[in-house]
Amino acid sequence: MTGTSAAADADRAALEAGARAALRVAASGCRCDDGWHLVWAGLKLIGQMRGVHAQAAAVAELLAGAVPPAPRVLVAGAADTGSLEVLEVALRGSQPRLVVADRCPVPLALVRQHARRRGLQLQTQQAALHQVRATSAWDLVFIHNTLSFLGPAERAELLGHLAADLAPGGRVLCGVRERAADATSAPTPAAQPAASPPALPPAPPTAAVDAAAEGWVRRIEPTLAQSLSDAPDQLQALRQHLPVYARARLLREAAMPPYAQIRHEFEQAGFVEGRAWRNPGQAVVHRDALSAPGSITTWLAVFTHPGSPGR
Repeated sequence: MTGTSAAADADRAALEAGARAALRVAASGCRCDDGWHLVWAGLKLIGQMRGVHAQAAAVAELLAGAVPPAPRVLVAGAADTGSLEVLEVALRGSQPRLVVADRCPVPLALVRQHARRRGLQLQTQQAALHQVRATSAWDLVFIHNTLSFLGPAERAELLGHLAADLAPGGRVLCGVRERAADATSAPTPAAQPAASPPALPPAPPTAAVDAAAEGWVRRIEPTLAQSLSDAPDQLQALRQHLPVYARARLLREAAMPPYAQIRHEFEQAGFVEGRAWRNPGQAVVHRDALSAPGSITTWLAVFTHPGSPGR
């Protein structure tokens, strides 16, 4: 076995172990209407999702030299421990003081367990993201693919809070998923902000969404059943939530604002776009993934706020 394949096997084993741990918590604890954290863990277990781990190198590159010692860091929304793990590597040696916020108790329980194991300074807040406020200024805010879960008014409220709560010189690192059909070809230079937001995509026909969701559930159930043959209670919880998760996700992906829209909203709140990293297409590693290969483009971008007063 080569060093590369051994590392890949170790990576897969770590992701699987993390997914199984998340399933144990999420099977009874997830409070999302569509069982989002439960299904996410199940999909990660069978290799459909890697989440933020797939972008760990880009996160480290974009944050290199960008934060002060002992930075105050907000993780705004979490699927599991992934963001914490990636930031732990990217901010190695800086002794970050971390706050993870999410409306569901599952990821908060998981990150607390992880922080205890790793000796991290961590607080959690169970709250909607647009309601989170800092008690002292944030040096870094990490938002990874969670803005599409908020409506326009909620996003505006969140960005307004971040503009007020960001420390001087602080940064927001924002991940955005967009449909490839809506993909932004290149970042707009900071000196040339977008004059108006792009039009949002039309909603897909309900019948088409229902058919796609039902077909995906039929395809995915045997794989989950095989992987969770030793955990019937978790499998039953997943089966209960798969249909509503699939439909909710398809509708959200059809309506999620493209990166150009998110950039415009940041600019409206007074932020300036800095470095950006684009990964054309979605890293789908399973033939039965809900999103078709190449249908999703992912962005990571740094935003600063020149007028941020801090707290």
